[in-house]
Amino acid sequence: MKNIKLQELLKKYPDDIEVTVGNTDIVDLEQMWAYWDGHQEILIRDDALGGRIIGAKYRAHGHKVKIHIMSIEDLLISNPDIPIDVSELPEHDADYSKRIEQWKNEGYKIQEIIKNRRKINERQN
Repeated sequence: MKNIKLQELLKKYPDDIEVTVGNTDIVDLEQMWAYWDGHQEILIRDDALGGRIIGAKYRAHGHKVKIHIMSIEDLLISNPDIPIDVSELPEHDADYSKRIEQWKNEGYKIQEIIKNRRKINERQN
């Protein structure tokens, strides 16, 4: 497999389908300079060896498309009251509901910590 370019990706998958990184939803795409948030990492492949990775390099010039993702866990930790639909999951995946509750509880705890720190900061100012 070779390094994937945006146009190649669009040609290969022209249908209107969900795109994820792993199983995580993409929330934004951003074109930026290759060096902007740290040098771009490029894997070097050998086409003669079926695309086998034979090395790597850092790139500090040109552009890249950065993919920003957000998992359901990230979402619930920042917004624990948002509804999550699990109706399409099979019944044996009931542990997802437990995970969702854990993430919501973490989100509530974090919100409480932030709220308390704001109160402390207000008193100090």
